[in-house]
Amino acid sequence: MATLSTASRVQGRDDEALERVEHALAIAVGEGDRHIEAQLSCSMGVMRLMQGRLEAAESWFTGALRLAGELDDGHRVAVVLRRFSRLHDRRGHQHEALRCLGQALTTFENLADERCAAYTLLEIGRVHAGQDDRDLACPALERAAALFHRHGDRQDEATCWQLIGDLEAAAGLHDPARRHRGRAKVLWQAIGEMNRMDAPARPSSP
Repeated sequence: MATLSTASRVQGRDDEALERVEHALAIAVGEGDRHIEAQLSCSMGVMRLMQGRLEAAESWFTGALRLAGELDDGHRVAVVLRRFSRLHDRRGHQHEALRCLGQALTTFENLADERCAAYTLLEIGRVHAGQDDRDLACPALERAAALFHRHGDRQDEATCWQLIGDLEAAAGLHDPARRHRGRAKVLWQAIGEMNRMDAPARPSSP
């Protein structure tokens, strides 16, 4: 059910996604599965944040963080902190967002979880980019891009290069901006080609 809710959210069916998470959460609570409850509470926080319901999002994130802490699930704590950082950033509390992300990054690095570390570095880059701090944003985004590249995640790697290019363009660094935006474009074109190759063939006309 949680997986189905993610699919619904990705496809833009937010109400359906929320309904599925609520249903899965009720089952988890009824069965006493606190690990799943922590995971789904975080998902509820993400969806409330997407709806702009900041107080509700904070409540869900706080509950997920408490549950993960009680379960001594360091990885889940780090995931919630990474998600929670978006709420802090949305409220203009960038220092708190970066504190959460720094704590999450340390955990992921200690656990050798490169993919989660990459997503955390991307968020760190985004927060600094939102403050027009190219000197701090670009190194985080470059590290994230390298990790995404290592794991074959072209979409998020492209996002990193695009953000770097945008920051450089804003700073008047036009040559490196073109280079990094070009890298992003090549990756997105490759993704498009792969999607076309994977698409099922259309049936022949009768």
